[in-house]
Amino acid sequence: DTRIDMVNQMTYFLPHLLALSASSPFWQGEDTGLASYRLTVFDNLPRTGLPPHFASWSEYERSVRALVDLGLIEDSSKIWWDLRPSSRFPTIEARICDVSPRMETTLSLAALIQSLTRFLWRLKASNQRWRTYDNFLVAENRWRLSLVLVQRIERARSTEGEMNVLLKGRKNGKEVTQAVTLMVNRDGDHKAFKHFKFKYFLPVTGILTVPLGLQPEEIIFRLKPKGKKAKMVESRFGWQDITGTSSHSLPADSAPARQSESAGNSTKG
Repeated sequence: DTRIDMVNQMTYFLPHLLALSASSPFWQGEDTGLASYRLTVFDNLPRTGLPPHFASWSEYERSVRALVDLGLIEDSSKIWWDLRPSSRFPTIEARICDVSPRMETTLSLAALIQSLTRFLWRLKASNQRWRTYDNFLVAENRWRLSLVLVQRIERARSTEGEMNVLLKGRKNGKEVTQAVTLMVNRDGDHKAFKHFKFKYFLPVTGILTVPLGLQPEEIIFRLKPKGKKAKMVESRFGWQDITGTSSHSLPADSAPARQSESAGNSTKG
């Protein structure tokens, strides 16, 4: 029953894991316009997608047994949900992540998944729990995050260009748009950029720093592909849509760093 309860609660975090790991934008040599096209491929198969909510381990076992008795599957290892109880070990398996091109990213994602599971288990041990959201809402977030990481420069195939990030919001009661620093990790080195030059389709993660006193409402990405005729492309995302938090939750006298799931856009043409 504990494993089923962990799956029910952990489902909320699956879109976040997808946003951090998405690395399959191409299919048969074509740019799909998605950050994780692997999900689109797998969603066409049975027993995939978000795990359904079960009230107990016995209910889960009855459902699996029904498919086994009908000869549809051999065992529970043939169930390919984004998150599932392991068929061999007393654990749960997060399967939503794309394969990461860098070992450091893989290790970080594994550590994050283990930490989240430990966090939820400790809540349960304290007679508390994470709120369980309806799969209808989680599925919408899952789809939006597979899109939000995509930054298409029209249909240009340029692999070089420049990006800068701006935050639009309110400061001292006035509406302002302010360029912000993006802390970028490239090849293991962390550097701060206000105008980030990108080359090729390298994976990039970034941290945005919120200026003092600014209540952000919108994140703006401006990309300029290399070339005299290339046009500037601007993409806008709501602060709450990207970070999952309201700008009103930020204290006016501090400048906390917020993770930008859209930072990976900088290398996607």
